[in-house]
Amino acid sequence: MFTQGHTKVIYTLPLILLFCNAPFTDANQTFVFMRSGRMKWLCGQILYIAAASAVYYLFLFVISVLLTVFGGEISPEWGKTLDAMSIFEFRESTVHAVEVSI
Repeated sequence: MFTQGHTKVIYTLPLILLFCNAPFTDANQTFVFMRSGRMKWLCGQILYIAAASAVYYLFLFVISVLLTVFGGEISPEWGKTLDAMSIFEFRESTVHAVEVSI
C-alpha cells in the first residue's frame, strides 16, 4: 500500500497536521506542568500522541474495511484479479528487472 509516494503523503499528512503543534502548549499548560511535574507531564504528552496515533490508524482501518465490504469477496480463489493479469499481460508490463553482480 505504501509503495507509491502519493499514498504515503495522503495517509501521513493528516497525522503530521494533528501533531504539528506538539508539545501542545497553551495558556493552561504552564499550570498543569507545575502541578504534575516534569516526568508526569512528559509521559502524558507521549501517551496522548501514542493514543491519538492509534485512534487515527484504527479509523483508517475501519474506513478501508467499510469501503471494501461491498466490493470485496472472501474466497479461496484468486477470482478476477488473476484472470485480468493473464489476459492483459499486466504482470510482464509492470515487472522491473534488477541486476546484481558480485
